[in-house]
Amino acid sequence: MNQKLTSILVLGGWSPGPLNHLKYCLRRRCLFLEPSIPMPPVGCLWLLDWTVLAIVIVVALELWGFHRLILFSSRTAFLVPTLIVIVILLILTLRLSVALVVRKSISKAINIAMNHMERNNIAVIVGFSWGGGVVAEMLVRGIVGGADQSAALLIAPTTALISRISMGRDPASIVRVEERLRVHVFHGNYDRFFCPHADRWAHSGVSFHLCEDNHTFLSQYSRHTLKETLINLVETHNHNDNS
Repeated sequence: MNQKLTSILVLGGWSPGPLNHLKYCLRRRCLFLEPSIPMPPVGCLWLLDWTVLAIVIVVALELWGFHRLILFSSRTAFLVPTLIVIVILLILTLRLSVALVVRKSISKAINIAMNHMERNNIAVIVGFSWGGGVVAEMLVRGIVGGADQSAALLIAPTTALISRISMGRDPASIVRVEERLRVHVFHGNYDRFFCPHADRWAHSGVSFHLCEDNHTFLSQYSRHTLKETLINLVETHNHNDNS
């Protein structure tokens, strides 16, 4: 008699990290669903949005207007001040554009995840790196981690980096989880670039794990702990489904 596979939704990052190891170890008991999600600046999926087109048009119009302004100012004494204003406006436009693209990409990734969750009985949603940041935002919105919702496993979620780029708030600082054993967050002790503020999870109520590792979780102990945590979440889900 064939055993029914438990569905796991995977939201990946800029590299596979420990995900391939987890998928291999649980291949006989779990069905891993890993949709493509917008992940700037990697890939092209994040480019397929009207926001990006609008930004390109705005920047093109600005450059055209600046060109005309420079031509006019070159015949006056206002050339240098004009150039300074132009540079400042371009920097502001580009900075706001990057923040907007990241926010839109997060929202689109959440919509993709929710579509899969509606069509499948997802036991656990696993997010690594960028994907972990997406799952963290889903926690804030109350989409996962609740008593009757999918459990969550966040591996090196880049919430601090994403919030800084998107000019928003860090989900780790504001999320409050009631079902502690249904939400696990793993951070590497040496992951200071992608996850510089792991301590922000201190008051979130999640099960927090700080490992002696870097962003990609390559150590054998870290991967063993991740595997055991995921197995426990899967078994808890299956027990609740059968009871």
